[in-house]
Amino acid sequence: MKQAGGETLYLKVDRNVQVHDKKVTIGDLAQILCTDKQTENLVKTIKVPQATNGKPGGIRCRSWS
Repeated sequence: MKQAGGETLYLKVDRNVQVHDKKVTIGDLAQILCTDKQTENLVKTIKVPQATNGKPGGIRCRSWS
């Protein structure tokens, strides 16, 4: 895997997204566009942690900075 070298990655996430599978990836939640298709495909497959209480709205994500 190559290091990030100036690629631009866009994520478009709706406010509410409904999924029906317990195993959720970023690609299930967001539209992803990247200048590097290999990076785009990699980001789509990143798994999102499950809610521990099993109830809707149980996941809060921190911003990456």
